[in-house]
Amino acid sequence: MATRKQRTKRPAKGPAGGAAGESSAPMPGPQIPQSDPQKKPFVPEVLDRTVIAIPLLKELKAEEEALDRAVPGKPKIYDVIIDLHLEYPGGRERARDRVVALVGEILADRGQTLNVAPGTQGINENKSKLSAQYLFGKLAGRVIQELVRRDQRVEAARGRAAGMPAPAIYRIWPDFPVKALLTKSISTV
Repeated sequence: MATRKQRTKRPAKGPAGGAAGESSAPMPGPQIPQSDPQKKPFVPEVLDRTVIAIPLLKELKAEEEALDRAVPGKPKIYDVIIDLHLEYPGGRERARDRVVALVGEILADRGQTLNVAPGTQGINENKSKLSAQYLFGKLAGRVIQELVRRDQRVEAARGRAAGMPAPAIYRIWPDFPVKALLTKSISTV
């Protein structure tokens, strides 16, 4: 019977001809995406921490920058969808009541300073009745920001003390216009 020879493994050679463990210089090669420690990587969890949705936040920031540059004009009124916090103490109805009350307070407090005609802002009660989870409204950018600030500030203290979720607002989205998406095909014979 024939016997097999066993091969002995040799250490792999690095780029300079030495063993792999002997080289201290990093090997050049393709970079792993988001591996640069000097650049902040995209982290999806960070997106989830903002109450104002990113598309709306970008619009608000652009409007704020225009106002800072002293560009004259009235504040833009945004169509928004307010997503109520499902785990708000007392349920969605209490969250809905809280948000409607906050919007009313803010418009009463800041109505004159916003330079917006009365009656152009607020919650659309008729449209909001159609959904248990969402409120629909038209609000100026500063009203949206103040709404989030007041909801986080007032409710956070109570929520932390009770050990329950604090804010009544989960997210504020832009109410994008609806467009028809139709395809037209030709008939073939």
